[in-house]
Amino acid sequence: MIKVSLRDWLILFLLSAVWGSSFILIKRGLDGLSWHHVGALRVTVACLSLLPLLFIYGRRITKRNFMHITWVGVLGVGVPPFLFALAQEQVPSGIAGILNSTTTFFVLILGVLLFAVRFAWFKAAGVLLGMIGVAMLLLDSIEKPVTSELEYSLIILLATLMYGASVNILKYYLQGVHALAISGAMMIVPAVPALIHLLTSGFITEVATSAKALESAGFVCILAVFGTAAANVIFFGLTQRTNALFASTVTYLIPIVAIGWGFLDGEPIRLAHVIGMVLILAGVYLASLRRKKAA
Repeated sequence: MIKVSLRDWLILFLLSAVWGSSFILIKRGLDGLSWHHVGALRVTVACLSLLPLLFIYGRRITKRNFMHITWVGVLGVGVPPFLFALAQEQVPSGIAGILNSTTTFFVLILGVLLFAVRFAWFKAAGVLLGMIGVAMLLLDSIEKPVTSELEYSLIILLATLMYGASVNILKYYLQGVHALAISGAMMIVPAVPALIHLLTSGFITEVATSAKALESAGFVCILAVFGTAAANVIFFGLTQRTNALFASTVTYLIPIVAIGWGFLDGEPIRLAHVIGMVLILAGVYLASLRRKKAA
């Protein structure tokens, strides 16, 4: 079994800080851009950021694993940026961050059902504890549920389902492929339609004539470079060194980061927040435990 080191834990917390800030950047992007432009720009800029890796590590990719890399790209970083941008037209960024935590649930379920992952009660208990913590944070955040908000929340769940599939494909089909090679190639397929959309949908004219659109595009570029390109390189390496479930528990830490940003912005932290965060951390710990070998 693979041991989770202190370095892996530190990387997990670093990723939670980066991805926990992604939702506020999406919100800023939507201030001046339409949701489809936010998604397309994020995918295109992330691809351009990772393109040098393709030239350096591209020879390590075979035709067989390129198919799996394409699926990782489409399901992990191709479609979800559009879904999150669409959903956040109605769903607040904090709630979007909380709903993103369901990724770990889908990683476990899809892993057991489709990828021959051995079921372990303590990992399931960890996921359950984390989900309870997320539910507490979510219910405490929604004071007056809106029908449209709840409907758009389902779009985020579709995105996290894709994340769950992507993480399992990465772990169980691309374990022997260098993380930088995967990162360099994964964006090629989704970036092509994204770039075509930017060039043919009036995006360039909009950014050139609107200061607000230009500012929003800047926020999306920051998100693409750090929250998509760089963060996914780190995440892929973490997934290969540890396991898919441990790496995906980063999504349980993201709501804590989101609430932390809210506190710095003057929002109070209530008892439900504290209890929820304790349950999330306990869930992350349980999900990271290894099965003991029989004597």
